[in-house]
Amino acid sequence: MFSLSCGRPSNTRIFEEEYVVNKILARRVVRQRTDYLVAWEGYDQDGDTFEPKEHLPRALIVAFDRYMATLPPSFDIVLRQLRDGFARKLLESNGPMFGVEIEVEMAALPEYADALLAFLANPPRGAPAKVKRVTPSPQSVRQLTIDSQAHAAWIVGMHHARPEHGVGALRIKAGKASNSDMLMVACTETSPMIITHRAPKGATAARPLEGRYTFKVQCSTVAFIGYDGNFKPYTAPCDELRLDDAQAEALVAYAKATIKQRWAPKPIPHKLRGVWADLPAGTWLLPNA
Repeated sequence: MFSLSCGRPSNTRIFEEEYVVNKILARRVVRQRTDYLVAWEGYDQDGDTFEPKEHLPRALIVAFDRYMATLPPSFDIVLRQLRDGFARKLLESNGPMFGVEIEVEMAALPEYADALLAFLANPPRGAPAKVKRVTPSPQSVRQLTIDSQAHAAWIVGMHHARPEHGVGALRIKAGKASNSDMLMVACTETSPMIITHRAPKGATAARPLEGRYTFKVQCSTVAFIGYDGNFKPYTAPCDELRLDDAQAEALVAYAKATIKQRWAPKPIPHKLRGVWADLPAGTWLLPNA
């Protein structure tokens, strides 16, 4: 970690003189200028900000650039494709979905799959997940199971893929003229996010084989009614996928914190921002539909 005595996070209202960099997460080039995505100590993933290199310690930038040099070419583009796939799915629907699949064609190549699975398994905050091999199978199957909402929110990254439409795992706008209803990627123990890579057995980045390669992410979503924040009624395809009270409360707690965006100088406007946190918890339980 590095303490900064200048260059505050650009998307925060707090004006202390010192901030602590937890980790550099990514980089982007905008108009020939390279900015770095920074995780700040004391902020969750929705408080990550892109900063110019002048705001960051040179040693941290050098270490991150060396790490990026070990990854396949255009790795950051593949990561953006994955996140944009989530954003598109969320923007296309207004209601709960089960078994949503995002396929990233370039990530199906073993070289990119290796790097992306390792990257997605290690969030900037919280415990890492484990990539497991699924057997038996006529193919080589590796799978990453995510059951933490914060971890899933970091993977989805709506605030990076489509910041004008959402934050974290939450899509806030529901159309050109309305931002009432919300749709969120939901991640729980009974309804986890599952990331799967399939390839012909024996295939590696150094030894490609003929056959089908796929890289898919599967998840479910929940929807909130914009005028009162309650869950939209739904029918789960099976009892195992129906949220219990504790899971529902955890998802609502994430949505409440996300829509508040206390760190942002210009939070996304929403009619629930001023009242949602004050409503009683019992309001948020899912109907047994």
